[in-house]
Amino acid sequence: MKQSQIFWGVLFVSLGIMILLFQIFDFSLPFSNIIGYFWPLAIILIGAGFLIKSNFVKLLFSGFAGLGIGIVLFGIFSGIMNFDFRFLKYKNTKSSSGTLNSSFHSSPVDSSVKSVKLHFSGGAGSYRVYGITDNLYLLKSDGSSRTFEVESKNIDGTVNLDISMQEFNFDSGEGELSGAVSLGLQQNIPFDLNFELGASKGEIDLKGFLISKLNLEAGASSIKIFLPNPSEKDVPVSITSGAGKITVYIPENSGAKIETDVNLSSTNFDDFTSANGILANKGYINSQESYKIMFEGGVSNFTVKTYKPE
Repeated sequence: MKQSQIFWGVLFVSLGIMILLFQIFDFSLPFSNIIGYFWPLAIILIGAGFLIKSNFVKLLFSGFAGLGIGIVLFGIFSGIMNFDFRFLKYKNTKSSSGTLNSSFHSSPVDSSVKSVKLHFSGGAGSYRVYGITDNLYLLKSDGSSRTFEVESKNIDGTVNLDISMQEFNFDSGEGELSGAVSLGLQQNIPFDLNFELGASKGEIDLKGFLISKLNLEAGASSIKIFLPNPSEKDVPVSITSGAGKITVYIPENSGAKIETDVNLSSTNFDDFTSANGILANKGYINSQESYKIMFEGGVSNFTVKTYKPE
């Protein structure tokens, strides 16, 4: 058997098994931080396989290399592992006229603000979105590696708030993928939310918010989203993910219907049934306030659950 057959065979088999376990059992790898730090060993094994003359050792190294690359790909796709990519840097080369801040930025609440349209653009990392009452927004990030540009314009009471990552060094100084970002948003003002994230993990907790729309585009991610009580009929929620696991929580007794374009993705919509071409829960038809949730993805796991509002 050839080296290439061993390598690709082990890679695809191991990657497939890990993705399947992840989607069914929420599987995670033990010693993920250690694996994330020593992942270059897989590359070394590939090179060593070309240099060693013994056919048995070549095949052995190819198998271990395939397994290592499979673990690395699974970690990136699922967003559950931290990789040391200290030799890489991200920098947005677009010209900016806004304010760059590496670790902290906030804005007080203006009484003239009636609604906010937020566009948040970030790269790989860990994210947390939560509610606040003292400011319009509160952005905190790991100041050692990440800078953001914040632009805000108030047009007739509607604030266009654009927060975009400008520079990201993968070296956190601790041998792990840095990228911890927390974003607090004012709960008492209606928000139109648009998030663009890379390979990421985190939680978007919107309980108690007023939202008119939510759009999330994510790469290989593991993200939980808690939606508030809907404020009107068919509040649009759009979720797009390349690979990973997205779980959406809606309040009990809130109406919702689901549309999907998921290709090879798996879904878990236990409380939803199909009737007259509509996939909806029990409260949707007679509800005056509800969600219209759209899922799009390649190889992902999409789940909708309920929670009890406080």
